[in-house]
This record gives sequence, C-alpha cells and structure tokens, in this order.
Amino acid sequence: MRAASAAARMKPRRFFAVLFLLLVAVTLRRRLKTPPSDPELGSPNAELEALFPDLMPQQVAILLLNSTQQALPVKRSLESVGVPFTVTRDLKTALRHRLVFVPGNDRPVRLEEADQVRLKEFASRGGILILQTPLEHPWPELTGLKALSPKRTRRRMAFLVKEDPGFVYLDEPEEREIPLAAPGTREGIWTVGLLPQGKTKVLAVFPDTGETAMLRRDIGAGAVYTLGADLRDLVVRPQIRRHFEAHQGRGGFEPAADVWALILRAWYERYTPSWIRARPAPAPYSGWLLLTHNLGEGASLEAAEAVAAVEKARGARATFFVRTQYASSASGLPFDSRLLGALRRLRSAGHELASSGVSASPDFEGLPMGSGDETMNAYAPETDSRGRSWGASLLGELMVSKSLLGHAAGAASVTGFRGPQGPYPSLLDLALKRAGYRYDSSFSSADCLTHFPFRLMKRRGMARESGITEWPVAAEGGTSQRVLAIFRKIAANEGAAVWSLTPRHSRADAGLLREVLDKATASLKPESLAEAWRYDSLRRGSRFWLERGGSAGKWTFHLGLARPEAGLSFELGSRIKSCVSLSKGARLACRGSDLTVADPGGAVNLSARLELE
Repeated sequence: MRAASAAARMKPRRFFAVLFLLLVAVTLRRRLKTPPSDPELGSPNAELEALFPDLMPQQVAILLLNSTQQALPVKRSLESVGVPFTVTRDLKTALRHRLVFVPGNDRPVRLEEADQVRLKEFASRGGILILQTPLEHPWPELTGLKALSPKRTRRRMAFLVKEDPGFVYLDEPEEREIPLAAPGTREGIWTVGLLPQGKTKVLAVFPDTGETAMLRRDIGAGAVYTLGADLRDLVVRPQIRRHFEAHQGRGGFEPAADVWALILRAWYERYTPSWIRARPAPAPYSGWLLLTHNLGEGASLEAAEAVAAVEKARGARATFFVRTQYASSASGLPFDSRLLGALRRLRSAGHELASSGVSASPDFEGLPMGSGDETMNAYAPETDSRGRSWGASLLGELMVSKSLLGHAAGAASVTGFRGPQGPYPSLLDLALKRAGYRYDSSFSSADCLTHFPFRLMKRRGMARESGITEWPVAAEGGTSQRVLAIFRKIAANEGAAVWSLTPRHSRADAGLLREVLDKATASLKPESLAEAWRYDSLRRGSRFWLERGGSAGKWTFHLGLARPEAGLSFELGSRIKSCVSLSKGARLACRGSDLTVADPGGAVNLSARLELE
C-alpha cells in the first residue's frame, strides 16, 4: 500500500521533470537558430541627432515633436539623393532652416498655441513645412484641413504633376501613379484621406476612392504640405519586402519607394537658396551601371570569359557571384581546377569575385544562423527531393564560400553576397556582418520598389539600420532594347542600374553586353559593386557645409570625409566660377555646378574657397 502511494506521488514529479526538460530543449533549439535579442532595436533618434547636427541653413530640418516620431524614414529618402539634413527636437533650431519636415507618429501631436503661431509665421516668411499628419489632429490653422479619414483599403496614389514644383522629377508613368497594395489584398498600409476646408491645393489623390492624398496650403511667402501617408510605410516597408505586393508587376522599372526621395530633392532645390548636395554617383555620371554575373546554375565558363573580355576592352569592371559547390552537378559549375583558373584570370583582369553561397539552399529563408565555426571539411549541406536542406546554415553558406574564394581563387577581399532571389532570412543582416561582408545584392527592384542602394534594416524590422548595403537588381538578362529602356529611367533619377547577366552563350551574351555598354555608359558609370559600395559608403559617412563669404557669390566649402579617399562629388545650385583648395595637398575639380574631390591629400577635413555665379 505504501509502495503504491509512493508511486502515485512520483508520477506528477516525473511529469514536471519531463516538461522541464522539454522546455529546456526548446529554449536551446531557439537559441541555436536565433541570436539573443538586440537591445538596440528601439528608436535611433538620439543617435541620429548626434550624427546629423545643425551645420548650415541649407540643410533640411527633421523636427521631432514627440517620442513616437521617427526620423529614420525621411533620413533614408534624403540620403538616397544626397540632400543634407539635420535631426533636432528643438523648434527654434529647426526654424533656422528653409525646409522643415515633421515625421508621422503613432500618437497625436498637440502643439501649444504659441508654437502653432511660430510655425505659421515661419511659413509666412517663406518657410516650407512638410507634415505627415497624426491620425487625430489635423492642425487646421496650418494645414487647412477640417478632418482626416484613416483607412487600410486604398491601393493607389496618383500625383497631379502640374500642380507643384515638387513633382518636376516625376516624368515617367510609373512615377506619376504608384501602387500601395495589390488589387487582391484585403488590407494594405495605413493611409489618410485629407478633407480640406478653405483655400488649399490638391496635389495627389487616391484614384480608387477619389479622396485627397496630398495638400498644399500657401501661407504668405511659404507653404505647408500635408502628406496622407507615412514614409515608414511608403519607403521602409518595401525595403524589408513587406509591401503588400505593391509593385508594378511588369518586371521592369519599379520607383514606388523612390518618388519620395525625388519629391524631397525637388522641394529642396526649389525652395533652398544656395543649395548643395552630395551626388549619388561621381560627376559627370548620372548614376551607376553595375555589371554582375552569376557563376552558378546554367552558367558557362567560356561565356563568362567572353563577357569579361568585352568589359575589359571598354574599361569596365564587373562583379562575378560564384557558387562554391564542392562536387559536380548538372545544375551548376563544380568548384574544381578549371573554375579556379577562370576565377584567377577574372580577378587579374580587375573584376570582383563575390559569394553566391555553397549550396543555394531552396529553403534559404529558414536556415538557422549556425555556429560560425563552419569549415569546408565539416560543412556538407544536402538537399532532399522535397527541397529541404540538411546540415546547412546561414554562416556556413557565407563563411565557407568566402574562405574558398579567398584561399583557392586568390580573392584577397570578398565583401559581397548574392543569395537566392525570393527568400529573405530575418537574420541575414546579422549573418552578413558576422561573416565580414559589406553589401548584399539578393533583392530585385520589384521586391523593394527602389533603384537606390539602401541599408538593410536590422532583423527585418522597421526601427534600425544595419551596416549592410543592399543593391537591388534592376534587370536580369533581357534584350538590349528592354534593358536600355529601364536603365534610361534609372539614370534620370541618379539611381543604380544593377544588371544581372548569367553568362550562358559566349557570342549572344557578349553581343548583348557590348550593345548595352556602348549606349548606356554616356550617363551611367560602369563599375563593380565593390567600387560603387566604396563611393556610396564614403558619401553617407561624410559631412559637408557651406559658409558665406564676405561678398556676394563668395563661399567657403567645408568637408569632413569618412575616409581620406578621392572621388566624392557635389552639386551646387549655382555654377562655380572658381574653386581654390585651402587644404595643403588637396586637389579639387570644378566644372559647371559640380565640385569633385580629386585628391584629399591624405586629409579627412578639407576646405575650399568658392566663387559662384
């Protein structure tokens, strides 16, 4: 009897012991697949305030009126087109600038009456106020609005391009009307229908409902613009590929997230006296032609060397993404002596070698992070008939392929990666950083609705940027007519035309490449992704400002470089009559309204005397 009683008491203990072990096992499994949470996934506003101080009146001021507003979305748009900006919480500081942008927020902003009066006076003196309205407060004295109508069912936005100078760069049909969500989706992003009262100008509408999407109210010599959507949803959400299928669906030009950078650039140039901006590509080019080739499934080494010869003859460098699979396969190139010889020749010709992983796992999006200790000898991923990977990890794909390219192919520095298009692991940015990469080029422009490079967001969230730059693919293969049509539109916006051409047929691919290079390189600089990343990271990390001289047309240009490297270009709002370096050893090149740092002379802080027309 006592034995039976003791056994009965033991059953609950065994149950809880088993439950405890199961919980421990689940926790350990999760930790192996997902790294500890990042304590820095909250708002980056404080860091942005420190990184982007008030340097000159010719900056756009991003004004934060409460803790829920986020400077990051508008920062990303302004940065894309090189418009200088400052981030501040101080109203007095913001109003020293001609353009003031007030971001959207989750809670209504309630201004004191005195502050509303100051904003209205700012506009009346010629200031430009750009508002993303809170959902509960229309600020009628500033905006001319009587009510707001928030919904998640609007699917398109159309700009009335003749009604405002901010639309001067919206010169393509894909820019004048942009998708917000696919027709079949039940809900999309939050948008706000604007219901005006009094004298206002309708600038954009939601075509599916006929409601107003953007307004301008002229006040004295200035104006107040009101946007019926948040740049977080219009710009950041597409860039993490959560945009409710809001693409054009034509497999070509996809500028829906870029139009906001173009509008902000146009407002800046129209309303800011003596403006200056950092060019997205070095003068005199409008943008980048970034040549990339995939040495994986379906590729031919003979065709690869044929296209490389065309590029070398025209002084162009390309990036070759190499899949470093260990054994022969019907679907790809084996990583053997023949491939290694070709890779060394490509590298000697000045081309870049980058990684395309080891196995091209079909379930790439679901791979665990891995330990970081993966080596070729211990890393042997396999794929079964159902498309499931066994033994694969993100760090294994990244680190083993990088090691092989570095040691076997002689690539001293492997900094770029291209994974399977489509999957987007939430830990991709962290894995790339841990493995020592600088950029990724796995997305298509239809995935992220942009032709500008951008920083991947941490953990595929919407709060903070990682240090990894994404270069979305604008075109894959194609005919010369189609490719050139897309590239012409990208060049007009000063974007990056990333072309993915898998070399399969020597004569046909070489002929296609020759025709595109001969016609596109007048406006687009042909280059490898590594070199474009170098320029882009230098531009993003540098700070510049103008200081007025003692007489009309005289200015001093100041530049703080992120690194003492040459080639960074700037555009000014006036033609440059003369430019003289004030820094020993530094050389500048000035032509028209463009100023280029030809040689910083080893310095990171430079100054120059400018005379403008």
